[in-house]
Amino acid sequence: MASPVYVFAQSSSTNYQVNEASFGVGGDIDSNSTNYNARASIGNLGVGEPVSTTYNAVAGYITPREEYLELNITAGTADLGTLSDVTTGTANGTFYVRTYVASGYVVETMSQPPTSEGGAHLTSMTSAGSSAVGTDQFGINLVANTSPATFGSNPAPQPDSSFAFGAAASGYNTTNIFKYNVGDVVASATKGIGQTNYTVSYIANIPSLKPAGTYTMVHDLVAIPTF
Repeated sequence: MASPVYVFAQSSSTNYQVNEASFGVGGDIDSNSTNYNARASIGNLGVGEPVSTTYNAVAGYITPREEYLELNITAGTADLGTLSDVTTGTANGTFYVRTYVASGYVVETMSQPPTSEGGAHLTSMTSAGSSAVGTDQFGINLVANTSPATFGSNPAPQPDSSFAFGAAASGYNTTNIFKYNVGDVVASATKGIGQTNYTVSYIANIPSLKPAGTYTMVHDLVAIPTF
C-alpha cells in the first residue's frame, strides 16, 4: 500500500499566500513545547534549486521563506605601510555576503580614497589599469594577484560554487588590474542564496613630491538586494 503524502501550508488573505509548504510522507511545521520549537519533514519528494529566467525555488526540508541579506567585515584593518616613490603599498581586507531567497545582490564601494590630515588624497584609478611605481595611484580589486606582489584571493563561495554565486564585478575581477570609483559595483550575485567570502586587494603608489602625512580611509561597503 502506498504511503500517504502530507502537504503542510500556511496561508492568509483572500488571494491565498503560501508561506511554508511541504510535500512528503510526514512532518510538522510547528511542534511546540514549553522550551522548544521545531519544524520537521520526513521523506521529501523533491530537493534542489530549480531556476528559470524569472523565478527560482528551493526544494527540500522546511526552511523560512523570509528574505535575508548580510554583509560582514571579517578583517577590517588594511595597512599599506610607509609609501615611497620606489615601492607600491599593498594590503588586504576581507568581508562576506550571505543571502537567502533573494534574487541576488550588488556590493557598492562608497568611500573617498585615502586622505591626509592636510587634505591631500591619493588619486583614484578611475580606469582599470596596472600598478605603476612612482605615479599617484589608489586602486582595488577582488581577485588574487601576482603583481606588484602576491596578495589577494578570488571570491570563495561557501562551501563551493554550487551553493553560492558571488563574483567580483567587471573592472575589479582581473588579476593585477586595479580600479577605484566611488559608487562602483565591486561584487555581485545573480542568485540569492548562500555565502561568498571576498578579499579586497588595495594598492597605493605615490610620486616623489606627494605631500607627507598619514593617509587614512574608512572604507564603506554597501550590499543592496536585487529583487
